[in-house]
Amino acid sequence: MALKSVFLLIFLIVAISIFRKRSPKNNFHLDYFLYHILLLFLIPVLYIFLFYFNTLLDRFYFTLGAGIHILSFVFMILHVESSVKGYKAKINAHHIIPFIIFLVFATLDLYNIYIFNHPTAQELFYDIEIINPTSFNNILFIKQITSAYLYAYLINSYRKNIKKSATVKKKNIYTLWVYSYISLFILSVLCNAFLFYGFFDAGYNFILIPLHTVVMMMNIFYFIATPSALHYLPLIKVDNILHVANEVVTLIV
Repeated sequence: MALKSVFLLIFLIVAISIFRKRSPKNNFHLDYFLYHILLLFLIPVLYIFLFYFNTLLDRFYFTLGAGIHILSFVFMILHVESSVKGYKAKINAHHIIPFIIFLVFATLDLYNIYIFNHPTAQELFYDIEIINPTSFNNILFIKQITSAYLYAYLINSYRKNIKKSATVKKKNIYTLWVYSYISLFILSVLCNAFLFYGFFDAGYNFILIPLHTVVMMMNIFYFIATPSALHYLPLIKVDNILHVANEVVTLIV
């Protein structure tokens, strides 16, 4: 419970700090990053609600959490694309279809139709009881597959556009930011697979469970682990904005 409260505090500090530096010159990408943070903020909020109230969320917590996490990925991708291109990126099929696929298979999961029919041997996800071991692994698998596509899209889009970006001037700092985020996702996938898919027997739990906790914390604390990048984000901006024939034209100087 205390750990979730710490996460909430970190999200609030980061969100407030970024919001205070928001302006018409940088909101084309900062707004997406704020949406990303606020969605992540909802996950510990759901946990606290679950901790204090006995509701239907008990059954759907993992599905809701996974869906919110995927949406947060989408907004992080939109933030990166907007930052690199110098204008507000529009949501397209590459962003939304993976989330729709998750919703379809998550709905089938509610009716006990699984694409990954392999129950986890673990009884807890951190300190949350896993009520349906098969459903838990199924939702985790769907989340990882859809997220893997989104991250592959992010890598491809970033590599194609970063060198010619006129808005991201400190490319080394921003590249560290993006690839740290991607690397932590890969670590998280591996740790989840090792712990919940039964690649190792229970005798290794004394290693896997602490490792899983550390990686999860790293996924959260990467915001402050790269303070130079966090400080740099509001500085990615366009200096002049002209309105011509009802269309926004940005001049980067």
